[in-house]
Amino acid sequence: MNKKYLLIHGAYHGAWCWEKVKEYLEDGGDTVYTLDLPGHGLDKTDRNKVGIEQYVANVYNFVIDNNLTDLVLVGHSFAGVVITKVMEKIPERIAKIVFISAIILDNGEMFFDFLPEAVKEKYTNQANENGLGSVLPNYDSLRERFFNDIKDIEEFSKIFEKLTPQPLMPYQEKIYLNNIKDVNIPMFYIFLKNDISLPRESFEKMSLKLLNTIKTLELESDHEIMFSHPKLLVDTLNNI
Repeated sequence: MNKKYLLIHGAYHGAWCWEKVKEYLEDGGDTVYTLDLPGHGLDKTDRNKVGIEQYVANVYNFVIDNNLTDLVLVGHSFAGVVITKVMEKIPERIAKIVFISAIILDNGEMFFDFLPEAVKEKYTNQANENGLGSVLPNYDSLRERFFNDIKDIEEFSKIFEKLTPQPLMPYQEKIYLNNIKDVNIPMFYIFLKNDISLPRESFEKMSLKLLNTIKTLELESDHEIMFSHPKLLVDTLNNI
């Protein structure tokens, strides 16, 4: 049976990051939707005005405006924060939800809580100085800690050129999940073995904020599996 996917990108990314995954899924007969979150990709929203509320509203409105149902909602990295809130708002439209090395926050946590003090200071200063309220992509850091399975410098450079500044406000907002334990939707969390963007323990603790019945999987990939191992991801999604 063919599925309907809504793929939500993480920080610095846009809908474009799912191109290979989308192509593989559609070749298999699935329907795939992607979108640019506010201030990302081709979206021109002022990044100084972008927060979690804007992210969530963007996805929520897309689902409602297109009357989408029976969705497999997939979120990568920081999109985990977004799709948990979307799931709370419209659980009846979601068939399954998949978290890929995803950030999940609750009980007043901020993503800033997981960053070293030096990184917090760097991000804050940069956002204040550039006037964009945003953090700029760092070539060396991303290549070493996020795209570490991609050895071809030219390939990585082409990806890096498409990245957009990341609005800082979402990183500094406190997140509360109001009724996540009451949502009766099959949930899956995909751990990535080669992901060194955060300590493995951080991802494990985040996954525990979801239902006790959540199913976990582990794949051989860095943080950016949609680039480094798109077919592996698609095969996994097909079997969920």
